[in-house]
Amino acid sequence: MLYDGAIRFVGEARTAHVRKDVGARGAAISRVLSIVSELQSTLNVAEGGTIAEELDRLYTYVNSRLLDVTLKQDEAAFDDAERVLMTLREGWAQLATTVPGGPKP
Repeated sequence: MLYDGAIRFVGEARTAHVRKDVGARGAAISRVLSIVSELQSTLNVAEGGTIAEELDRLYTYVNSRLLDVTLKQDEAAFDDAERVLMTLREGWAQLATTVPGGPKP
């Protein structure tokens, strides 16, 4: 659900950016950053090993790309952030269907 929300807010930020609605874009990006921050803060790198480290790296990348929208007006950053979030969402959904007792999509 967090991934779905983050993806939806990336879309809202993109729409606001096109409309040149800086306030709405900022609010939507802030919501994505909050969601990604929550996901990142729950990682247990000590026990999660390489997977947790890679997730941490991807979350940091999403954050930096969204900041590029604000700081550099880089519209391609929306696509980059959305692509990572969608890939992660799809990965967790696939895991839920293949691993007994796995996370629910």
